Amino acid sequence: MPMLEPIYKEHRDLLVSASELLFGPEWQRVIARRLGAFHPDGPREAIDDRLVRRWTSGERPIPDWVISALISIADAGATDLSAMLGRLRSVHDAITRTAEKTISDLDDWLNRAREADDLEIVELNDETISELPLSRDELRNARVDLSHWRTPIDFRRTVHTFHKRSRSAEIFNNPRLNFLLDAWTLAEFVHHKSVDRIRLAPPGEEWPDGQVRIGGKVENVEVTIALEPGRRLGAEYRFTAKTELDPIENWQKRAEDIPSALEKAINDKIAKRYSDCGRMWLVVYLNINDYGIRQAECETAIAAVKHRYSASFGDLFVLWKDKLL
Repeated sequence: MPMLEPIYKEHRDLLVSASELLFGPEWQRVIARRLGAFHPDGPREAIDDRLVRRWTSGERPIPDWVISALISIADAGATDLSAMLGRLRSVHDAITRTAEKTISDLDDWLNRAREADDLEIVELNDETISELPLSRDELRNARVDLSHWRTPIDFRRTVHTFHKRSRSAEIFNNPRLNFLLDAWTLAEFVHHKSVDRIRLAPPGEEWPDGQVRIGGKVENVEVTIALEPGRRLGAEYRFTAKTELDPIENWQKRAEDIPSALEKAINDKIAKRYSDCGRMWLVVYLNINDYGIRQAECETAIAAVKHRYSASFGDLFVLWKDKLL
């Protein structure tokens, strides 16, 4: 093998390593086809795969444009893998939810116990207690408890404790537990936004949903959820005997729906004509998952919607995929 200068040897090693990782041991012909689109003299179906072999053997140095092309090819491969990982997780989660929902006897007993509010427990340890449903009295106390000023860490810990004792289906579908959904959104909000204290609004108050304190200033905070068109809140937690696949076309459609869904959620809040709307903070939980298929485009669209409505609120935040935008 001819001796290569260190820089060209590094290029050769990058070409071989990246191509093998992306396309397997028979990568030479594949990478020749993929590089054709990036040829500096214009796109073509492929470059000569013999040229790739000469680069690999060290007979010819690898041009700089090939390294740039490899970045684009690898980036596209990473996006495809991320999308497939999201799809696999979606199917796995659907299978898991279906399996859990078939255990109906235990769920029925828990529901009857909650409605009767006569569950008698003796000598239970903390682990067992954390899995039992909240009684009516505990629900009332939880609502009051969360209306006290707390540090963000303490608020998040308390909300998490209550959620461990509540099934997701009931948090979304039982009106008595709706305050836990607001509390969860606020808890996620202060996970990303630095504040000194936070609380849920006291029981009986129609608005705001919560308040945060920064220094000596208190900000009123309203929360809401943006859903894809036609979807009902909590519908996915109702029992369905059939597990359905989620094709990639659905991901694309959901990504396209994000701006309109976000605008609807914001306009619904504006339509309520809160007296302090111009100063209150609005936190929108964007509950639409595109599995990263158009991440950059979606974030740009979200920023554009926020800009259009920025004058309507003291501040406007969007929670999406564990990010505060």
